[in-house]
Amino acid sequence: MKLKKLFLQNKVQIVSAFCLYVLMAVFSIRKLLSTVGTVGHNWDWSVPNMASFLSNQVYSSFYLWKDSVLGFSAMSLTLPVKLLRIILVGPFSLLDLDGNYFSKFLLIFTMTLAAFGMYLCLRRLLKHYKLEANLGLMSFVGGLLYGFSPFLFSEFIGGAMSQFLAYALWPWCFLSFHYLINSSRKIYLLTSAVLITALMISIQQFVFVVVMFCLYCSWYAWLKKDWQIIKRLILVGVFSLFLNAYWIVPMIADFGYLSGLKAQKGFAGIALKNIQSAPKVWQMLVGTGFFDRHMFTATMSNVILPIWYAVMYLSLAGTFLYVTIKKKFNKDILFWLFTFVIFMIFATSGNPPFGDFVLWLVQHFSAYAMFRSAQHYIPGVLFCLTIIFAYGFTLIFEDLKKVNKKIAKSVLIIILLVWSLPYWYLGDIGREVLTKKNKDHIDVYQLNPDLEEVYEYLDENLEGAKVLAQPISFSPAFVPNDYQLDGQGVDVNQIFAPFNVVVDQGFSNKMGEKLLQGFRDFQCQAKNSELYSKMLQILNIQYVYFRTDIVPHFSCARIWNISQQKEYLMNNKDLNLLSLSENIDLYEYNDFTPFLYIANKDIVIDGDMGSLISYLDISEYNNNFKPVIHFSEAGQYGEYAVEVIANNTDIDKLAEFNKELKEATEISDSEEQARLKREVNYNTENVVLDDYKLEIVHTGEYEIYFNLNEAGLEAPVYLSLDDKVIRSDVVMSGDWIDFGKFNLEKDIYSVDIKNAEGHSIYAIPVNNLLFVYNQENIQPDYDQGLEFAKLNPGKYVVEVPKLDGIYSLVFNNGYNSGWTIKTYETDKEQNFFTKVFSRDEGNLAPVRLANGYANSWQLDDSVLGPTRLVVLEFWPQNVFYFGGLISIIALGMLVVYVVCCKKDE
Repeated sequence: MKLKKLFLQNKVQIVSAFCLYVLMAVFSIRKLLSTVGTVGHNWDWSVPNMASFLSNQVYSSFYLWKDSVLGFSAMSLTLPVKLLRIILVGPFSLLDLDGNYFSKFLLIFTMTLAAFGMYLCLRRLLKHYKLEANLGLMSFVGGLLYGFSPFLFSEFIGGAMSQFLAYALWPWCFLSFHYLINSSRKIYLLTSAVLITALMISIQQFVFVVVMFCLYCSWYAWLKKDWQIIKRLILVGVFSLFLNAYWIVPMIADFGYLSGLKAQKGFAGIALKNIQSAPKVWQMLVGTGFFDRHMFTATMSNVILPIWYAVMYLSLAGTFLYVTIKKKFNKDILFWLFTFVIFMIFATSGNPPFGDFVLWLVQHFSAYAMFRSAQHYIPGVLFCLTIIFAYGFTLIFEDLKKVNKKIAKSVLIIILLVWSLPYWYLGDIGREVLTKKNKDHIDVYQLNPDLEEVYEYLDENLEGAKVLAQPISFSPAFVPNDYQLDGQGVDVNQIFAPFNVVVDQGFSNKMGEKLLQGFRDFQCQAKNSELYSKMLQILNIQYVYFRTDIVPHFSCARIWNISQQKEYLMNNKDLNLLSLSENIDLYEYNDFTPFLYIANKDIVIDGDMGSLISYLDISEYNNNFKPVIHFSEAGQYGEYAVEVIANNTDIDKLAEFNKELKEATEISDSEEQARLKREVNYNTENVVLDDYKLEIVHTGEYEIYFNLNEAGLEAPVYLSLDDKVIRSDVVMSGDWIDFGKFNLEKDIYSVDIKNAEGHSIYAIPVNNLLFVYNQENIQPDYDQGLEFAKLNPGKYVVEVPKLDGIYSLVFNNGYNSGWTIKTYETDKEQNFFTKVFSRDEGNLAPVRLANGYANSWQLDDSVLGPTRLVVLEFWPQNVFYFGGLISIIALGMLVVYVVCCKKDE
């Protein structure tokens, strides 16, 4: 009967603690709850406003391929975050709720999860240490210290969702591990493996927790002389490995990704940055000093802040001093003290007294790059600190008399109130006070009605094309208005829109980075509308929207002129204005290349992707001319292994484009073909002649070439460009001399040549001189888009018309070597495992880089099946499914194993 009463009492305590934590979390964001809008918009929260965007965030998490920007594949290590979105955001998506509800739930959920997890963890630990006299109170105190800490407060403002949720999972992981090492019940194998798998949302926290708990289990096994603990730990590791197969298998299959994990350079610079931003030791002792921004302490006045530090240091010092004097450090607490000191060393990074040691690690161990931020170590510091604090105060309470205990409880309540002051006093995670102080802050923001209307229009009408955001900033600055405060961060609505928005997220599609750089240049300079339109065309962009509620932050922010940009777009004759409002203008561009099309001309450029924009400068790229452009340096074009040359027609085009060259661009009547751009040696000499005039209309970098007459050559050859004289000792292929690169201003130059006679001088903008090889097999009579069905982001079924010979099918989605093309019949016949393990079986042709960012396949019409249907599939998605299948089977087997063992137990 006594045991039953004790069990019920414990149950009431646990439920009461949980309810109190929920109430405290709600009270801590009461002002945010009363404000309509989504919490976030600064840093990495990734919570979009609209319900359809939130649903798309969940839907896209089931797939490796993401259509945003120019199309890209998610890295394997981001898959745990995708799983997190499915679990947390999924229910809100099913209920058709928007970011207003989810973002506020996320705050309450994180604080409650962290606090209640630490509460249960401390109940377990203090019982283990045989300190049960004030078990409920001390566990509750520890939960409050951890769940409403300075670090979590600042992490809400300046951190990522994955990081603060990983912080909340720390105590739950340890709780499960502690049960595991003290019990033979198999249920704890399951919970430990699942929690460790969940912690993969942050690779840094995963590593810290696994290493720390392995050390703890080893320490405990050594103390108890119970080596079964190590066996259980190994079993958890094996189970966790299989549960994580959903991201491990795709990563192993993606050899390109693995080979890209190279040691980073410049570690000394990273360390110096940490020295400037990492917490000092005196800050870290009480969990403050988040980078150099100190959001938590910035919420307090100059009067309150010293009091806060005094109370916290006195309570911490008093606890340590008391336990030391009483000599009540047991071996377990010594472990937590040792771990606390280790985390302190790294959390304070390059700061004294351990700065030299950390700097040495940074310089000599490349793996440290993953943990270069002090932010990653602070959860470990606070976890250990909370355990030590609860242990010390429990000992103090045990030694106090009844009257003194009441005083001690009052003191403890004061400490708790002071500790969590910015939470319960402000009620908005510092939003109002930090905004006034011009510090980093979170915001409750909405989309203005004009923007929502445009987004809804695009969601309904945009299919098989993209929309270009202007400004093209992935992480813009937000202009304060009725719907948002001043701030800066990722605009998640553009990233998780249910349609493809092109922003300058260069790290997502490396192939298209130079193209996006071109748009960044346009938005900074607002000129060259013809080339702007050609880029819209080749990038499959149908709509352009221009927003005034955001401005660039990382590019051309100082010269951004809203009026100039609006005027530039409105004067572009190729854009049709659809809607005009105070916050957003929407334009339509009708001449974009289709999402899928048959190229009517194959063009190979002897150069790199930086040459594409130059080619658009000089080509007749229009609605009736839809070529596919390849690059000979990509290493994929064995059939083009010929000496790539520029014929007279191409030089004519260059001359036509570079009208500023005038007489100097006179074209030779010679039928000889010119081979250019070879290396030359040149030195400066004093020579003055007066033979040529060169007019430069646009300031920039140019290469100067001289087309000479061999009969009149006397080496060395000198070129005088105003006062600058160049000597060339090398003659290239008998016809051309390259005098190198010059930065030329808008001006008329005197150009003189000595020791050579010739036809012409060319001053050609760097990257604008191209060598084009035109493939003979072309389809001049077919330039229409193809009918297709999108089954999911990584799979398309395309209908190909009857054509003769060989041609290129172009797929205007981000280039990736994982894209395959098969006939519909082959795809239907192949089973799942054939697709996983035989990637190239049935593949009609290798994928090639096209148009600087997209995919193309060279097809022979005779190999297509009777249905004329082909299937484009992102092969790594099958590997992802396979890894997910392993994870599900492993979880199922583990559950069955636990259930069977439970019957035996």
